[in-house]
Amino acid sequence: MSFKVQPTHSGLCHSCGWGFIIEFDNGSVTVQCDYSSMRRVLRPVVKCSEYRNKNSPSKEQMEKIAWVVTTDGSGQKIGFKPPKKER
Repeated sequence: MSFKVQPTHSGLCHSCGWGFIIEFDNGSVTVQCDYSSMRRVLRPVVKCSEYRNKNSPSKEQMEKIAWVVTTDGSGQKIGFKPPKKER
């Protein structure tokens, strides 16, 4: 009876939008960070100042998919509006 042991990926990189996990045909796994200059992550990360949950969209991503609703007569947009420019 033979079976393959699936590697478990611990640490924040598995759920981070900057991180990606590469599994090779020989079963070895490499974790890399697209934000960090070190790129390759050698140990499980438990705290990171640049962590971005890839399952939760950012404000910019939500604005891209948001509907823009206009009022009946004025044509003025409501919903997401760009911030007022400072003078």
